[in-house]
Amino acid sequence: MITKMNKPDFYISSQSQLDDAVTLIRQANRIAIDTEFTRRVTYYPVLSLVQIALQDDAKKQKSFIVDCVCDLDLTELFAIISNSRIEKIFHSSRQDLQIFHYNSNAMPGAIIDTQIMANFCGFGFNAGYSSLVKKIFGRDISKKQQNSDWQRRPLSKKQIEYAIVDVVFLEEIYERFLALMEKNGRHQWYCEEVKIFMEKALLPQQENLLKNFAFKGLNSRQIAQIRNLVFWRENQAKKTNVPRKHFLSDEAIGQIVRFAFVGKNLVSKLSQEALFEIEKILASEEKFSGETGRFFMNEMQRKYFQEAKKLIADVAAKENFSAQFLLTSSDLTKIICEKSFFDETITGWRKEVFGKELKEIIFN
Repeated sequence: MITKMNKPDFYISSQSQLDDAVTLIRQANRIAIDTEFTRRVTYYPVLSLVQIALQDDAKKQKSFIVDCVCDLDLTELFAIISNSRIEKIFHSSRQDLQIFHYNSNAMPGAIIDTQIMANFCGFGFNAGYSSLVKKIFGRDISKKQQNSDWQRRPLSKKQIEYAIVDVVFLEEIYERFLALMEKNGRHQWYCEEVKIFMEKALLPQQENLLKNFAFKGLNSRQIAQIRNLVFWRENQAKKTNVPRKHFLSDEAIGQIVRFAFVGKNLVSKLSQEALFEIEKILASEEKFSGETGRFFMNEMQRKYFQEAKKLIADVAAKENFSAQFLLTSSDLTKIICEKSFFDETITGWRKEVFGKELKEIIFN
């Protein structure tokens, strides 16, 4: 069993050290990897560290911390992320993959995610890394350094310990989960889930930008204004590289639309060009005629919802999955209210496991 390590075997802060490390990493068939980054005052994450662990030819673990704050050319390291020959084990990989994709403009390849694997292995819905380490190895991992300043140098001893422990258990977790999934005939299901995850992780999900907005009580023109302001804000945040809510908060967007004018506090904060764009959106006669993503069930639909929830709970208990992993309440509500979403939501292994029974309830 892997023991908790207090420091990496290699702390890389020069180009020659990185070049040597990349040569060694390229020889591996599989690596465990994680990142630390900062995103407090920028739209795009600022990469601070890349942590890597691998087994050498003697089956001994080697661990690396790459200090990305140093003046390093990371091109060859990024090439490893997109190399489909070398498997990369992450835990909860979405933000890590987005960081690598943003910095390299290349698609990550051969990605393994132990959080997704845990969903198929009876560890609950989207279990955290520290939770898995505690349950599997009986080891406690402190999360106190998670939100520390990763751009400050020198890093503290506790920061380095926190960073490297995030990768040293990953490969053994992966091996245990892989054996369990193969034993239970779940590995193909996992492969399907990862494919869906990868398709969504790196593609902009425009509708997700609207999830914090309530459209109840707004007319179709106001809904169109909110949507257009949100999408305009996103483009401006990317262009200026500031967090979207620093540029213009959700609350400010809501107030602008509800009262149809820009308050004095925003007039002093925004540029004349930005104010002009906001006024142009407010003056538009465009009306939104599509789905807002907010669904409200009638009495019969609520009955179907309860029947379907019982079905999902029964299937989850049988498969030792979280019911939320099988089908979230929001997705269930969506397909009950708008049946055309059924076939795009219930696909692959989910369709195989409970699709027929769920369809009988919803299309009753």
